[in-house]
Amino acid sequence: MDSTGSPLPGTSFAASAGTPYAAEAAAEIYRAGGNAADAAVAAAAAVGLRSPS
Repeated sequence: MDSTGSPLPGTSFAASAGTPYAAEAAAEIYRAGGNAADAAVAAAAAVGLRSPS
């Protein structure tokens, strides 16, 4: 994996974030019927939990 992000394509969405955890969190929100704003909040929360510094 390179430092450009963690792309995660879906059937009706694509999520890309700085860490695989954040991309997966965003993808889970999309799969659950969320929108881009919901996915962004989830990705930010995942980054904060996995990389708090």
